[in-house]
Amino acid sequence: MPIGPSQHADLMLGSRLHLEMVLTQPAVPDYQYSVMGVFNIAFALAYLQRNLAILKQFEAAQLTLMRLIQEKRIPDHEEGDSLCHCFNQADRFIGIQSKASFVRATELVNHVIARKEAA
Repeated sequence: MPIGPSQHADLMLGSRLHLEMVLTQPAVPDYQYSVMGVFNIAFALAYLQRNLAILKQFEAAQLTLMRLIQEKRIPDHEEGDSLCHCFNQADRFIGIQSKASFVRATELVNHVIARKEAA
């Protein structure tokens, strides 16, 4: 059973608004991290499914966003287009996942974050 429409909207709606802010406003880390969260979950889902083609796309989006965070800047036109495209793919990809897969991916993301914070 796929995640419900309300769960999907809860995850994606705020992050989609944050993506618009990332693309058009001075760099605000909270917005950037919100968008990164979507890419992290999509990446974890692809990783758990061993879907290398999708995994590489979300990894590229993560790397672009990390570069923007480190450089404290907004994306150029090409980076912005790429982030929008990958975000739309992540939105569709997350929306077709089962609740169990979504929970496993979220737990994986939380585990990785906790390990990084402990280090």
